[in-house]
Amino acid sequence: MNYVESYSKQNAVKVIAFDVKLAKNISVEEMNILIDSHSKSSDYKSTPQQQVSMTIGPDGVSQQVIQNSGVVLETGSWKITINKEQVSITCAAYSRWHTIFPEAIRYFKEVFSQVDSSVSHIILEYHDEFNVLNSKEAWLNELFAKDCNYLTPDIYTLNSFWHVHYGYFTSNDKFDNDLLDNIRINFFADEKDSLKEKVNIVTQHVLAYQTEQKLEDITNDFNEIHIHSKQIFEQILNDDILKEFEGGKSD
Repeated sequence: MNYVESYSKQNAVKVIAFDVKLAKNISVEEMNILIDSHSKSSDYKSTPQQQVSMTIGPDGVSQQVIQNSGVVLETGSWKITINKEQVSITCAAYSRWHTIFPEAIRYFKEVFSQVDSSVSHIILEYHDEFNVLNSKEAWLNELFAKDCNYLTPDIYTLNSFWHVHYGYFTSNDKFDNDLLDNIRINFFADEKDSLKEKVNIVTQHVLAYQTEQKLEDITNDFNEIHIHSKQIFEQILNDDILKEFEGGKSD
């Protein structure tokens, strides 16, 4: 690649995120147990999250009540964010799906072993990133597939930064419900990295269940969504770039 470079030589994934929305909120008691158990663990950096609410006492005087509303657990490149409605897991050191996904499931199982709830939605999200080394040259043709369906034709005539966003439902015989796809592509100057010019590709996929699911029942769905996401990713990028890191997110 002459005008762009991927986030890493192996793939372009900067962050992968797994999200499970709960069918029943985590109770205050369950949250306290989660926080207490992980605060004593040397495996995680644990940061409790609190919320302040107001109550009226018997004497009619309002009082502030501080409760634990969630916890953020960090270990290596992993971050597990737990609140009463959902559990989100991110990894900032993606290698291959068959390596990363079992680790994510292990963290989910650890949380669900202390929570009495099931799953209503799952979300898989990839953040891929490329550095644009020379925006004065034909970097768009080098990065993107010819006639890419996720770009508008006028992108190639613009001399400034831009953003495109597609959201749509996809029918898939692997799932009972349609899958919501959100595809966002940004060309921007990164204020957190010396205004380097970059392209960020976000592929997010949301699956809502008709009936509540147990944690063990969603593993295959995540695998199928990964395959679906990979197919979209390969439609966006130039084949030469995909070959450089052996098909991007493929195993």
